[in-house]
Amino acid sequence: ATDEGVTVELVPLKIGGVTDSGGNPHPAQHNVNRGPSKLYDAVAILVSAEGAKLLANEATALDFIGDAFAHAKFIAYAQNAKPLLDKAGIALDDGVVPVTGAQDAAAFIERCRQLRLWPREALLHAV
Repeated sequence: ATDEGVTVELVPLKIGGVTDSGGNPHPAQHNVNRGPSKLYDAVAILVSAEGAKLLANEATALDFIGDAFAHAKFIAYAQNAKPLLDKAGIALDDGVVPVTGAQDAAAFIERCRQLRLWPREALLHAV
């Protein structure tokens, strides 16, 4: 992402950051209650299975995902996040991209160069 000039911000459920699978802490710039998806050009929902369970009943997390979709943003997601997409009512389209590794992430960033998935915008908004 940094090679493309992308700014990455972490938006966890709680203030204080996240810990990756290696136990390394990463600070967060916002949390899901105070950092709505409208602040971002694209979003990636990269959660553990445990994190997905926590977020499944968190209205603001589901709003975050739903708003990103409604604003025609590109959304990358880890397989653990698929139930969150389903619960948020997200229909998979060319802008909702599964990510399983670095190659998928690079393809997602390439797709984001379009800024928005404009055909989705036309389908979701009559005016």
